[in-house]
Amino acid sequence: MLDPILTKKHTLSCGGISVTKCPSNHTCQHSCSMNTTLGRMYCTCKPGFELGADGKSCRVMNPCNKFGACDQLCIPEKEKPFCICATNYKEETLVYNDTLRYRFCSAIGNDPKLLIPDENNLYIQSHNLTQSRYILNGASDKDSTLGKVISLDVDTTSAEEVSVFILQRLNERNMIVKAVHKQNTKGNSNSPNKREADPVMKLTPLANDLTDPRSIAVDWIGKNLYWTDIQATKIHMLHYKDVNVAARKVTVINEGLLRPFAIAVDPIVGKIFYTDYGNPPKVGSANLDGSSVTAILHDQLIYPTGIAVDYVNQRVYFADAKKHTIEAVKYDGTDRNVVQKLSADDVPYQLDIFEDFVYVMMFNSSRPIIKFSKFATRFPGKQNIVEVTQGLQHVGDIVILQENKQIIPDDASLKILLKTNTKVELNACQSSPCGNRSLCVNAPSMKPYYACLCGDGATYNNQSKTCDYMKCPENYCGRHGNCSVSDNNEYKCSCELGFEGRRCELDLCYKYCAANGSCSFMKAKTGLITRFCDCPPMFYGDRCQFSNCTLCKNGGHCSLDVNNKTVCVCPEGFKGLDCSQMVKFWCDGYCENGGTCSVNPSRRRVCACSPDYRGERCEQCSSQVSFNVCLNNGTCHMNGERQASCTCQPGYDNRTYCEKKTCVGYCKFDSECSLVNNQLRCRCRDGFTGERCDQIVDCNLGPCKNRGTCHPSNNVDGPPKCECPPGFRGQLCEIATCQLKCLNGGTCTFGENSKPYCTCSKDFIGATCELCANPLLEEPRCNQSKCHDYCFQGGQCIGCQLIPGLDGVAQCRKCECPKPFCGPRCQTRHCESENSAVSQAKLSIATIMVPVLTGLVVVVAIVLFVLIRRRRSQFRHRLLKDKVQVSNPIYMPQTTEDDGMEDDAHQPLDQPFDFDPEKSTNFANPVYEQFYDNGSRQTLLPKGDDSDDEDKQNGHIQK
Repeated sequence: MLDPILTKKHTLSCGGISVTKCPSNHTCQHSCSMNTTLGRMYCTCKPGFELGADGKSCRVMNPCNKFGACDQLCIPEKEKPFCICATNYKEETLVYNDTLRYRFCSAIGNDPKLLIPDENNLYIQSHNLTQSRYILNGASDKDSTLGKVISLDVDTTSAEEVSVFILQRLNERNMIVKAVHKQNTKGNSNSPNKREADPVMKLTPLANDLTDPRSIAVDWIGKNLYWTDIQATKIHMLHYKDVNVAARKVTVINEGLLRPFAIAVDPIVGKIFYTDYGNPPKVGSANLDGSSVTAILHDQLIYPTGIAVDYVNQRVYFADAKKHTIEAVKYDGTDRNVVQKLSADDVPYQLDIFEDFVYVMMFNSSRPIIKFSKFATRFPGKQNIVEVTQGLQHVGDIVILQENKQIIPDDASLKILLKTNTKVELNACQSSPCGNRSLCVNAPSMKPYYACLCGDGATYNNQSKTCDYMKCPENYCGRHGNCSVSDNNEYKCSCELGFEGRRCELDLCYKYCAANGSCSFMKAKTGLITRFCDCPPMFYGDRCQFSNCTLCKNGGHCSLDVNNKTVCVCPEGFKGLDCSQMVKFWCDGYCENGGTCSVNPSRRRVCACSPDYRGERCEQCSSQVSFNVCLNNGTCHMNGERQASCTCQPGYDNRTYCEKKTCVGYCKFDSECSLVNNQLRCRCRDGFTGERCDQIVDCNLGPCKNRGTCHPSNNVDGPPKCECPPGFRGQLCEIATCQLKCLNGGTCTFGENSKPYCTCSKDFIGATCELCANPLLEEPRCNQSKCHDYCFQGGQCIGCQLIPGLDGVAQCRKCECPKPFCGPRCQTRHCESENSAVSQAKLSIATIMVPVLTGLVVVVAIVLFVLIRRRRSQFRHRLLKDKVQVSNPIYMPQTTEDDGMEDDAHQPLDQPFDFDPEKSTNFANPVYEQFYDNGSRQTLLPKGDDSDDEDKQNGHIQK
């Protein structure tokens, strides 16, 4: 790495000529270098050293800082790392491609297994054999039903059993349950193809009614459980070992989070790590008690998802779903490395690490789980990716099971990990320094090595070593319930039998039994409450809704008076003890504005209105009159003197026939109303919302915006209230008051200690979103490259890159220049020296190549001529020199087998057959020349002579 010691205005020059050498009096500790292109000096260090923060001094490089220097623990020795394995690990050697060997630390004990949730099933399988998978199911009782698994983690520190902590969704409720899995199960010893349920697995609830949890992680030393909640934008924890504090939920981080997703814990150094894919995305860390929240990474992130921790190497591995990468950084965010670049079809979702491998769970992928080496530099070229499972469709998480995965280091290893020579108390909470009713978390990196926490809303009392919780408000549960504070520091009502509701406000007997029936309850052993009605005489049914009374007529029904005497309740228009008498003048005055009243067959009064009126009782103006009189959808009414009046829509004045607006009756619940620019506005009281303040804020519906907290009212019928975080106000915390000026579309948000900060869009970073997320783009709009003006004369930039050591300065690797320009930056016209050299080179090449090609052509021509001549001389015809007598069997006379006489029909014309060499038609065939020209007489084999003689079998000619 090179750091500048001079800025651009300090470029060395002399008479317009740039200096190409460092001056002798430079201030670099080791050596000075020059960038001749930019004319700037840099300090460099000798091998084994690195630059200090001042850019001039050099310090000895720690060999253990190199990524992949050691598989686990590393001790620097001069210029080389000394590698050792942690407790319960041993060193082994792996051979790659029969040539490359490297050492890694292997866990002592059983082979690792994979714990995989798939919908509402849990599977355990070998880390490389998909056939050895078997099912872990919940117990058969309904209280231990396993729901859809969202995330899970384990505590493997017990030799007999594994505690599995499951974040699940069951019956539209999010909850955390604990399951105990025995180490030695039938599934381990049976056939690898057999899937068998674990009979000892029983689910125990730890936390219920969570908002929207996404990931869970275990502190196996302090026995605490951490999880993220993406909707509440918080990170919570609880203790799972001591039953006295097991249900005390504590919010450890409640500010600065936007979309917290995955979480991992390193209890050895006392840290939690999490991903947040909000805008801007980040990878964060904090102490186990939620203090010292820090964003260790916030740039070059798009959508960080899964996260895992390599405890002994002290590196955080995380996935970016939209970059399709797995990356690793140190705990402080430095030394960032891309471990694996996946294909566009692979979307990494969750991670786990064990020994030398990273296990990755994919989202909606054909290969749901893969693994590869945790060090990218281990293998030359592209790493080998291994699929470790098949046949699962809806995998939700992945956890590696092995008894030594969750290490508890010895004193020597602990000193190396914590970089200290003093003794450190790793589990200071074991002695219960915080008392029995508070929660203790370890803090091995700082004295007194622990911290005391209380449930949400409570404070820790150092003197009594207890948590002071709030008390119930008076009459919070009304007259039919008793109030108490839950373990999660929330008000809880225990209702009397027959009442229910959050505050025991619902009477289950209210109007349940008809006919003055008596309501009673029965509670079963299962807790189910059943209502019963004790009916009076002549009434029956589950709710006394039926009657065998025949006293009442005309639709009247029987009932009982206060003296339990049967009486008739008559419908409208009838009277008498049995409802048999019609009310005299029942229609009198019923229809208004001259309407005519009559009784229909259903014994209901019906009005026939005149043309100017309408409505059930002719009380409204006709459509035409209403349209002309009442404006803005007002309703017209006529009195007996044919005078119109209007019933207006809310906010309009009936005195102006609904033409003008008015505040009278517009805002509800005594809210303040104002009329500004002919627009009505309501300012609601606490606990009310809506345009007219007519909606009551209900905490159960989560009405508060921008992470506001909803508080129920102290009165039973009173509305709740939103407590707004810093930077927001309003009934629902919907109005932002953050005044920080954020650029480029950024939004102002309040973080820790009510300090405002800017949430930037994906293209910008910085305190006010003033910097480009892509370092190769130029501010302020980040819409053009920093190399846009590097190449002169319209040259095209090839490979824009930042210059090491110069903050924000970029240059092109090469410029493609248009004619007639040339040079490193296309700064020179014509380039005569270069053109002449090229021309001279071309001339020299031509001088050599012309005679060479000419010679080749001549040689090829001669060879072709010789070959053609030889081919023609082999088959030339020649006249026979002398008369030759041919004795060929085809021309010889044939005899019959019976008499041995010759057949006259087969006699040759002239016998023997003579060739006349002087005759122009007689030729000597070269094929037969050996027969006719060597002075001997030879006979061809006759057809059909097929003896076993070797010569005949080989086709030899018999002499």
